Amino acid sequence: MIKDKLLEFGNLYEEMRKEALRIVEEIKPRVQDITDAQIIQSLREKKKIFIGNMIYQQLKD
Repeated sequence: MIKDKLLEFGNLYEEMRKEALRIVEEIKPRVQDITDAQIIQSLREKKKIFIGNMIYQQLKD
């Protein structure tokens, strides 16, 4: 039971990570400021799962 939950969590984490990286790749061409581009690259390299939403919100406003 715990093993199944851990496997499920691992799969969910991987899906979230891939989606965050996909979002970054999608919005990266629209970045106007070099500072934002550097932030995106840094977070992308660290593979933070929250990057997609964070960068998207910053660019949307």
